[in-house]
Amino acid sequence: MRACDLDPNHDTGPFYYHLSILMDAGLVEKDEDRYRLTSLGVTVATLIGTLQRETGFLLEHKTSAERREGENMDGIEAKWLSQAEVQHGDYGFMMGGPRRPRIEPEPSTLPEDKPKHRAMLAWKESLPRIEVPEKVLSDLFGVHVLGFEREGVKLGSMHVTFSTGSEVGAERVISLAKIRSVHVLSRNCREIGETRASVLRLMVEEFTRLAREHGIQTIVVERANAEDEDLIDVLKALDYERYMTTYLMRAQFLS
Repeated sequence: MRACDLDPNHDTGPFYYHLSILMDAGLVEKDEDRYRLTSLGVTVATLIGTLQRETGFLLEHKTSAERREGENMDGIEAKWLSQAEVQHGDYGFMMGGPRRPRIEPEPSTLPEDKPKHRAMLAWKESLPRIEVPEKVLSDLFGVHVLGFEREGVKLGSMHVTFSTGSEVGAERVISLAKIRSVHVLSRNCREIGETRASVLRLMVEEFTRLAREHGIQTIVVERANAEDEDLIDVLKALDYERYMTTYLMRAQFLS
């Protein structure tokens, strides 16, 4: 009762009522004048603890604004990967094949009253650029890959591009980041006691923080598989909204 912060003078009846239910269910047993968990009770308590740890990130709803600026999300480390690191595929993202010639973007002619755009351009120009195979299309701002790890264990990566353009349904020009693909190494996540869903949340949170910090006004997640419930749930929890309702459909006829 003390552990449950209950008053023995007032709460004994309700407390014993619930305790007796646990005893009837075979989860708790009385040993002389003490109560203890049975083997079944230990199993159930362990299961509940595991569920609480693995789903806790869904139960606490915090927006990016509520988190301390610059906070390192639960120890996850993010770094922009070089061409060599991508070639090895250690972070789950790999591009092979012949390279297309590198195309340098035209010098920016943004007016001085666009500080967010200039912050984005300066950030983009400071990042390692990944040259892609000829068959892969990319915009002039190039491809960048952000890798994630914790305690030396590689957890996954994001394939990201940056641009400026008109916001959907509006006239104003925005600084835009596109998450083209997300890769999670599930086996490595389990190695550090995390689930794929919890690592996805850490990855999206950290990139969102970095993007806001460097003048990005809108983040678009492209090619999110509607059947990837982990990713969809994480995006909803972090206030990402679905803004297109089209389907990519195909009829294929094989001879």
